[in-house]
Amino acid sequence: MKFRKLLLIIALSLITPAISNAEDCHIPPNEINNSNIELCENKTIKINAKISDFAMQHVAGVHLLLDLNTKKIKSAHENYIDFDGMQIVATYKEPFKCNNNIEVVGTVDIVDLGGKVGKSSYRNIWLRTHNYKCID
Repeated sequence: MKFRKLLLIIALSLITPAISNAEDCHIPPNEINNSNIELCENKTIKINAKISDFAMQHVAGVHLLLDLNTKKIKSAHENYIDFDGMQIVATYKEPFKCNNNIEVVGTVDIVDLGGKVGKSSYRNIWLRTHNYKCID
């Protein structure tokens, strides 16, 4: 069991810097929408969104964080934001502290669990948040 945990810590430590240094998306921020956001997969984007009033159905625990000081793995906080007619899960180290509108900078991650399209499948945009600011 310790070996598997050590292997996971090593893998996450190798992946984490690549995510935080992701290349910027080539689509200008004012042109990103729910039709083209998937073209920014593994790239950094900046979007303006609204804090969601309720959480739709999403899988949980997809983004894990590695604390390099303690070498412990913890789940990122899952914040729900509404963007151009869709709900995005924006993970961050803590809950967003905005009341309404937010500007989020992060790396686009497409979470696809497969399955037949419909109730037995899941595919959605998640955002690994680098930073945010409230624009209320």
